[in-house]
Amino acid sequence: MGNIIVMAGNVGAGKSTFAKVISEKLGFEVHHERVENNPFLEEFYYDQKEWSYHLQSYFLVHRYISLKNAEEENKNIVFDRSIYEDYEIFSKNLYATGKMTKREFYAYEEMYKSMCKYLRHPDLLVYIDSDVDTILARIRRRGREMELQTPISYWQQLD
Repeated sequence: MGNIIVMAGNVGAGKSTFAKVISEKLGFEVHHERVENNPFLEEFYYDQKEWSYHLQSYFLVHRYISLKNAEEENKNIVFDRSIYEDYEIFSKNLYATGKMTKREFYAYEEMYKSMCKYLRHPDLLVYIDSDVDTILARIRRRGREMELQTPISYWQQLD
């Protein structure tokens, strides 16, 4: 059975960098969060209320499929974002701030809980804690326009 490690932390915390280090040191395959070619991500950053349910559902399905594939292929793999924080951090924050309706949140929650019944828990979850000033500096350095225009309050809420 392959080993599964998942990273957790705010946007710009260093998850991808640390996943790469683990991959190189331990010989694990890395699975990066799908940013390019994501049909909802950019729209989400410009209108979170309109696109939160779509984006979260998209990530949920893709992370579930990736985790199931890793299980079935018995790979040693490190994921730079976890399905667990999608629910526990992102969707709950979107619901609490009124950017996801009660109906959308409950539908998302039902899908999440149903999927988790069929997932093997990861062998290790690594939480990377970075303060908001550090993640803002990294977001600026990365230069993704959709992240740059996002209010600082969003990053603070996630933190």
